[in-house]
Amino acid sequence: VEVDISLMYESAKTIGHFNNIEKKWKWLKRQEIVEDSDKISIDRHGIHGLHMMAIIKVLLSDNKEFKTLKKDLIDESDDEDELAIATLSKDDLRQAPDTWQQLIYTMVEKQLETYNTSYEDNHELLKKDAFLTSRKRYSLHIRYGQQSILRNIAECCNNKANTKQNSGCKT
Repeated sequence: VEVDISLMYESAKTIGHFNNIEKKWKWLKRQEIVEDSDKISIDRHGIHGLHMMAIIKVLLSDNKEFKTLKKDLIDESDDEDELAIATLSKDDLRQAPDTWQQLIYTMVEKQLETYNTSYEDNHELLKKDAFLTSRKRYSLHIRYGQQSILRNIAECCNNKANTKQNSGCKT
């Protein structure tokens, strides 16, 4: 599933207890760490994205951390491997700080809201897929698969909010 990086920015703004999200986002863009056209890829193994770790760290930093990160990231920009594609596996997500989980969870929920039909509706349609044309059946399977992946990632991020450990996050 491809998710626009702008959903991470929008999600960070809604979390509410972080300062200067707009300023941090503009700085990330000026440094060419993020572009509006960037995507995050989410699959059954986790989340993958260019400079993703740096983006999360910057967005969720307090003012003191942000000053340090700015210096560190500028120094690291000479070594593109440090800023290259990062992956957060499901295990990483389960062990990530609460704020990281909250950010990813909110981003995934926002992506799920972009679908015209709900996961539950698609599940019901799958039971009746013999009545669908092959093109509609294929589209339904793709949409349902994407929603399943997103829901599973949300469950991995939501395990601390729920008191059940690993609340349905499938590895």
